[in-house]
Formats: sequence, structure tokens, C-alpha cells
Amino acid sequence: MEYRKFPIEFVERTKHLLECYDGDFEVTNLINCLLGLIILPFEFASSKHTRDFWNNMSLEEVKKRTKYELLTGSEDSIENAHDLVRLIRNAFAHASVRTTSIKGEIESVIILGRASRRSQRRLEIRLSIQGLKELALMIADYYLSQRS
Repeated sequence: MEYRKFPIEFVERTKHLLECYDGDFEVTNLINCLLGLIILPFEFASSKHTRDFWNNMSLEEVKKRTKYELLTGSEDSIENAHDLVRLIRNAFAHASVRTTSIKGEIESVIILGRASRRSQRRLEIRLSIQGLKELALMIADYYLSQRS
């Protein structure tokens, strides 16, 4: 099926995958969907527009829904949603990610990186698999509410 209104349809389809996937590779599917939601739709916008978009997303709401745990660094190093999403994007793009497992099942993902380009302070954030899914769905819903 072709895209008629890319990236809106991409986001809608990705959201459907997140909500309906019931296979053996849940975490792989989740990470692929999250990366697609962070990267593809926003490459169509200017960098200023992208920053404005993320900064209009509530960091407090992201924290509340994802329940991420800061393992290393300072909470005030993450000033806005743009910083957090950039940290997650860069961690996956540069293979700065670890997983934790219980009885052979991936329980969480640990994101390693810097809060901002100008910061030298290192951060480690743990997101449960449910927290990653909440983040992906939140991004999809927010994007669709701004673009539809």
C-alpha cells in the first residue's frame, strides 16, 4: 500500500504496529517503531521547526508517562523534551544502549549519552519496555495532533 500523505500515514501505521503487534520480537519491533517515530517524520521539517515541535511537548508529561529512572547524572541536565528525545535518538544511532533482562526476557533499556550538545556531563537513563512503548505512543499521538 502506498503512502499518500507521508509522514502522517507513516506515523499512523507505526502507531498501529505498536498497539497491535503480538509476535516474538516485541522489543525489536518497539525499538524500530520508536526510532522511526523520532527520525523520519521530523526529517521533513527544518531543524528550528523540529526543536520547536519537541519543546512544545511537555517534558513533565513524558516523565510521568514513561516513568524513566535516572541512573547517572543530574535531572536538571534534561531541560526539555527535545533534550530527552535527542539523547534517546543519539544513543540508538551510536549504539550507546544496553538492556537488562529477567529470566531471559528484556525488562528495560539503558540509554547512555549527554543531555545536550554543549554538555559534557554523562547521563544514564533506564526505561522499562512499557515506558519505551508509552514514549513511542506519546510521540505518535502528539505528532498526529499537530499535523492532522
